[in-house]
Amino acid sequence: MAFKFLFRLDDIAPNMNWTNYEKLKEVFVYYGIKPLLGVIPDNQDLELKGHPGIDPVIFWEEIRDRQKAGWEVAVHGYQHLYATNESGIIGLQARSEFAGLSYNQQLDKLKKATQIFRENKVEYITFMAPSHSFDSNTIRALRRVGICSVTDGFGLSAYRRNKMLFVPQLFAKPKKLPLGTYTFCLHLNTMTAEDIVQVERFLEENVADATTFSGVIQEERFNPMASINHLLLKTTFKGIRKAREFRTGHLAAVQKKQQKIRSRVN
Repeated sequence: MAFKFLFRLDDIAPNMNWTNYEKLKEVFVYYGIKPLLGVIPDNQDLELKGHPGIDPVIFWEEIRDRQKAGWEVAVHGYQHLYATNESGIIGLQARSEFAGLSYNQQLDKLKKATQIFRENKVEYITFMAPSHSFDSNTIRALRRVGICSVTDGFGLSAYRRNKMLFVPQLFAKPKKLPLGTYTFCLHLNTMTAEDIVQVERFLEENVADATTFSGVIQEERFNPMASINHLLLKTTFKGIRKAREFRTGHLAAVQKKQQKIRSRVN
């Protein structure tokens, strides 16, 4: 299994850091990179709306233009508004636009989201959950609206579960690894100029290893090791997170105990 990588860009909406977008666009065009754009169909997130905005008509024209150039699009939720404190299947962040809601509630959101894409003549290839949070009802609803893949999960390669293809997303910054297919997630709104320089440097050395989301789907074959890799990595990441939580809690307890001792001495 050789090393392959692709980029995905989160929180693509009329309101975002357009300066970073244009800089990355220039880099990607130069190197022939075709990233996955996580487009929010109807952005109502007040934090994201705090970024500079453009006319929605111009925004959708840009998305169609990028799609004609071979860039691909993911349905990044519906309105990017968190409705629950559930972390879902992935278990990374305890907030979700989908996880914890009923099947019908989630289906309604996805129907409205995909309708917006159709109205704007934009094709979508996969689903990207805000904060990596979705559950079994999300998967059922995705299949109902015709989406058969998710850009998320743990593993060294794409794997299938519950009749859904998962293309793992593990890292926020690009890095050369010995083997596996990796999605590097870039957040335009928080990237620094140095972050963009690092992306360019990475591409200078590794552009030959680039692929696309559709390329991963086309190359996906039944791999008996894929599920094992997924479970091992999932267990490892959760173990690391629990160890950090334990360490943080332990240090807090020690500090509290020391404060009590000091108060008694004083």
